[in-house]
Amino acid sequence: MEWSEIYTPKPHIQDDWFNSINDSITLMKVQDTISTLPNNKASGPSSITYEDIKHLDAHTKQFLVEFFNLILTHHTYPSEWNKALLFPIPKPKDWNCQINNTRPIVLLETTQKLLVKILTTRLNIILSMHPILEHNNQAGLLGRSTIEPIIHIKHIIEHFNLTNDKNYRLVFKTSLKLTIV
Repeated sequence: MEWSEIYTPKPHIQDDWFNSINDSITLMKVQDTISTLPNNKASGPSSITYEDIKHLDAHTKQFLVEFFNLILTHHTYPSEWNKALLFPIPKPKDWNCQINNTRPIVLLETTQKLLVKILTTRLNIILSMHPILEHNNQAGLLGRSTIEPIIHIKHIIEHFNLTNDKNYRLVFKTSLKLTIV
């Protein structure tokens, strides 16, 4: 099949690279992550805001650490985290009772987002340290941007337009690389 190669495990990727994902979360990591949370954001179903989390006492922050580590150890999370608040925000056009004319906003629990932020940071570090992603798929990693892949695509298009050679054609390969053949 056309996509089977993409889903075949890559032999150079080692399982042990991902071991740190499940490392115990420390109080310091929770405090550091809490300090980066933005203010004035809407809360989830519990109405707990980021500001509420920022004002927790040391005992409650330690409870959060133990709670997060239980989730990592047992690979299960609260069933309440399956709930969210969904708000269909109208797009700048007539509503006409069409859901397509809205932009859905989903509000999740802030404690859930705090844990996800910690795990996402860990995953970002792993992806930055090891050759897991293709070069052009690294734009979302820390210290990377979308500018380099965009410049590559721009140069290919400019080359194509300058040469105006009918023998050239742009090809999107399944590895998401854009090349001239």
